[in-house]
Amino acid sequence: KNKLKSRVYQIKQAQNYNLLTYEINRIKYELELINRKNILNENHEKKQSTSIPVSTKSETLLSLYEQLYELVNSNSFESNKYLALKHKLSSFKAMDEKKETSLPIDPNELLIIITYLVSYLYKRPITKLPEKFTFIFELYEIGLQLDLFRENGIISEQKFSNVLNVAFEVDEFQWAQSFIHKYSSSLPEKTRSTILILANARLAFEMQNFKKVLTLLEKIRPNNVAHSLELRLLKIRSLYEMRDQSNKYFEETEAVFNAFQVYLTKEKATLNHSTIENCRNFLIIFRHLFDRKRSLEDIQQKFNSKQNIVCHSWLQKKIKDYTPFF
Repeated sequence: KNKLKSRVYQIKQAQNYNLLTYEINRIKYELELINRKNILNENHEKKQSTSIPVSTKSETLLSLYEQLYELVNSNSFESNKYLALKHKLSSFKAMDEKKETSLPIDPNELLIIITYLVSYLYKRPITKLPEKFTFIFELYEIGLQLDLFRENGIISEQKFSNVLNVAFEVDEFQWAQSFIHKYSSSLPEKTRSTILILANARLAFEMQNFKKVLTLLEKIRPNNVAHSLELRLLKIRSLYEMRDQSNKYFEETEAVFNAFQVYLTKEKATLNHSTIENCRNFLIIFRHLFDRKRSLEDIQQKFNSKQNIVCHSWLQKKIKDYTPFF
């Protein structure tokens, strides 16, 4: 009788676990639809979990996914919901710092949640959420503290670049320098040298050391089209920033501009359409800034007519502080 009773209990526990697993996977699936198909305004029916005995780790995981679901399924950004979720994630960071106890959740699940949050924040218009890059930077700090972004000791170039981009957006230059130094050995060995030169060139650019940018870029032999595009964008912007009252940088800038146009045409089959469009829109606005005959009104009008532009923030700032090339 006791054995039968024990077996019944075990079966019930297994059923409870299966129900919980199903509930978590279902919520994750709904989040995937919301995130990838951008259907935040669509009504989703979400079944409520039955009251079943589960582990603290499972309860924590389910609670996090429910909080995330409620946040991304809102028609507008609700800061209280975001801050509550971030506070919970920050508590895991504090636990890791103390090293007193293991995390009450699978690190892979934490990575999924942070990735969803970052993606969600990126899609919010900066006009409606001025703090979005600060929020994303805080999430990246949590992910780095918990070592979520390295797989088998390697951090992908895309993740490395994304973290740097956000650090630059919030003017965390010293932090970015430390990040580059700390994670340099974790980059893929094959492209490590090029990635590090580009990263340090970007840091120099943000710190307005434009001569250093050009010196660093001379050392690069691009491994792929992404590196080549980044090199060209850094070089042409640095030359623009270094302009003076002579023809020296005017002529070099014009040569780099023309070479960039030729490159986009030459690599048409390699680059995707949106990348080409974004870069060409950049060059159109850059040409207006570069053209001494253009008025500020003409430049602003052309800028406003383009929706997708690479280096959008930089162009916006240059238009705001516009002075003719010479």
